[in-house]
Amino acid sequence: MNRTQKMALLSAVSLMLLMGCAVDIMLASLPDLARDFAVSAAECKALVFMYLLAYGATQAFSGVISDSVGRRPLVIASTLLFTFASFIAPFADSITQLHIIRIVQGFCAGWFGVVGRTLIGDVFEGREYDKNLSTIAMTWAIGPIVAPTIGGYLQEYFGWEANFIVLGCISGGAFLFTLFFLPETLRYKHALDVRSVLKRYKVVLSDKIFWSYSLSAGWLYGLTTAFGVVSTFVVQNILHKSASTYGTMSLMLGVAWFVGQAIYKRFFITRNDMARRRMLTLSQGGILVLLCLVAGLSFELPQSLWMVYAIPATGYMVTACALTYAFTKALEQNKEYSGSVNSLYGCVVSIMSGLAPALASHISPSILTLLALFAALTVLSMIFRAHAVRSEQKKYAAFAG
Repeated sequence: MNRTQKMALLSAVSLMLLMGCAVDIMLASLPDLARDFAVSAAECKALVFMYLLAYGATQAFSGVISDSVGRRPLVIASTLLFTFASFIAPFADSITQLHIIRIVQGFCAGWFGVVGRTLIGDVFEGREYDKNLSTIAMTWAIGPIVAPTIGGYLQEYFGWEANFIVLGCISGGAFLFTLFFLPETLRYKHALDVRSVLKRYKVVLSDKIFWSYSLSAGWLYGLTTAFGVVSTFVVQNILHKSASTYGTMSLMLGVAWFVGQAIYKRFFITRNDMARRRMLTLSQGGILVLLCLVAGLSFELPQSLWMVYAIPATGYMVTACALTYAFTKALEQNKEYSGSVNSLYGCVVSIMSGLAPALASHISPSILTLLALFAALTVLSMIFRAHAVRSEQKKYAAFAG
């Protein structure tokens, strides 16, 4: 591995770590923010939605622009702005100011997040590309696992401001590393042809199979963000547990997600497509039955943490498998436009994952509504997957005819 490859890999790892922590680290602070600013829970939950909406929208064009102007200047500019926004956040004196700061952070993440993944493709090929892409994917996955726990303890001992300071330190480190060590990795600059870009996007967006699998993945990812946003209020305001307890229980969900990804690689990926769909349908159906069972018990038994996390932890394993399946199927479509497919997939999934907690912010937090939310989003993902399968069958039947 030469110096350019090492620097690109280290830069991508730091950017993916920042991406993985940027949403989940502040979930434990949402109830405290509502009290500090004397606003509703819905206004605090909007901090997650606005970040993800800005992040998703920016992905639609950030990759294309980086092919024209280069990777390095975009990473430098976006991490610097993210750092500035993080360090001024503790001085916000209204929830509206924090909303604006989160939009700015989401906008920045849409730049350095896409470019960070692109760095690996710039400097590695073949088996080394697959190996190092897995490394940064693993780094990103670590963020949502550990970030709620870190955020919970930061909230309990230092307050919500500490979460933004930690994010600022991580992004500041990524900025300094890029500024002093990362060379430009773009091999060939391309003129920005807007007409050509729009033509590719039109082809991808007219594909019903791509849309259905992307929306299925979006609802699944939205399930995790919405569950995190609502459960922090249930744990702290209804069950009267500490922020650190919320963080510890969220760590359990993160581990369950990680296990689910391992299960998919071990038991799903070796099966044919029809077998994988059947396994997913049976697994998600089983989770829905268990959720209904726990919801019924919630009327008879004292409310406790196990009702919030026991079955959803198992559900997280199944959701990880279903999301991985939808992800791979969406990116299989229109391979000749893989760059556009990746950008639009990221855009759709990020917006959907922001829309889910935005909708959830209008429900009254309770154990029953939390379980109902998990079930509803699971059903939505299954409906869109079924629609994708029907579209595939029609497509293959047309080819055969």
